Amino acid sequence: MKLRNREVQISEVNYKAHFYPESFIEESEKAYDSEIERVAEAAKENIKEKWIMMICGPSASGKTTTAGKIRKKLANLGVNAPIVSLDDFYLPFEKLPKLEDGRIDYESVNGLDLDLLQSSFAELISEGKAEFPLYDFNKKQRTLGANTIAVGENDLLIIEGIHALNPVIRGNFDSELFMNVYIETTTEFKYENKTLMSADDIRMIRRMVRDYHYRSSSLDNTMDMWKGVIEGEQKYIRPYIDLADYVINTTHDYEPNIFHNYFFPIYNQGKKGKYSAVYRRIASVLDMFYDISAELMPSESLLREFI
Repeated sequence: MKLRNREVQISEVNYKAHFYPESFIEESEKAYDSEIERVAEAAKENIKEKWIMMICGPSASGKTTTAGKIRKKLANLGVNAPIVSLDDFYLPFEKLPKLEDGRIDYESVNGLDLDLLQSSFAELISEGKAEFPLYDFNKKQRTLGANTIAVGENDLLIIEGIHALNPVIRGNFDSELFMNVYIETTTEFKYENKTLMSADDIRMIRRMVRDYHYRSSSLDNTMDMWKGVIEGEQKYIRPYIDLADYVINTTHDYEPNIFHNYFFPIYNQGKKGKYSAVYRRIASVLDMFYDISAELMPSESLLREFI
């Protein structure tokens, strides 16, 4: 499946944000929810043949929230769908692969315990029940057998992670068992004919704000990691987009109007950092958007994963 970016004019966004922000938010949320519904309904229709849903997407694309929303939609359709995160299969910290300069390569598929992954899948497929690990990112360690997953005859298993579409994850299992879903920000914000905020910029801003508030990460620290994130995506994620049966665009057209409020306090603290030119560019573009208060956002909006 070919990935195509969607283009939105900043002037149109600002018109909606200024004159009817509540309706603008509702319109954006419904566009995203309709994609969730489309995938959930297709999953139910084909559940006898494809009962394992693989959800893949790059950093800050909203995989966790999207997987949860698909699960909830499936529950409304009468389908039980437990979720397994590939992050729980990370190797112990001391065994993670390293880059040539000695840094940990967090983006590599080889950071996962593939042997354990395959044995867990094999047991689940043959027995309908298996023990899965849980990974504690604060302690950088996993607990084996901490999560019991059972899948019945009319159930569906959701597996989410940045490597979910990589063929090494499903190994020798029948590819016909899998329904592949790719999650991405695919909207670009333009001023006339010029793209001022790319789809990757959206994810970068999401990550800057999220990492600052929830991971005690400065702008510089986030940007130090961002180059490796992008390089990892090119090596380990994007080569497998063509395997996707469905693509979900997680961009919400009103999110630059929301992030305007959250980026500037961080920017004012770190604008003299070593990536100051990047921060100034982002700040200048976000300054073109009208503010929308986060209080107007639905409590279950995907954007709340990042703010």
